[in-house]
Amino acid sequence: MSLRVELEGEKASKFWKKEALRSLKRNKRLAWDVRQAMRRVTVTTPAGVFLGNQVMGHWSAEAHDPVIDKMIRGLYFHHFKEILGDKVTIKVQWLRGLNADLRQLCAELPIVGSLAGGIFEYRGGRTEGRPTAFCVDLRFLR
Repeated sequence: MSLRVELEGEKASKFWKKEALRSLKRNKRLAWDVRQAMRRVTVTTPAGVFLGNQVMGHWSAEAHDPVIDKMIRGLYFHHFKEILGDKVTIKVQWLRGLNADLRQLCAELPIVGSLAGGIFEYRGGRTEGRPTAFCVDLRFLR
């Protein structure tokens, strides 16, 4: 996940060395998948202004979704002290951006938190009538 975080900042570098590399060392399959997907790409603004070359990696849903599932279950437990268990399905959805309705929904989520020294932020909430209907907006900051 830290591949979505720039490594130039002190917090990002510390997160990469302490957290992400530890995960890659433990999960050889994930490490292999990440290495195989790495490519150099040219980064430009929507107006075409050259921003430089970066390394980009595609993270397959097979590798990504179980990690996000565990994170959401962990965040739910952290905030509500309840285990979701296997009866609850987590739906993971990649978004390139938020439309106005989703921006409004996320802005209204009551739980705000951050991890990894502020590199990773999340907002979440659940409905009163359906306590397992938990919405989380996860973001990796640059």
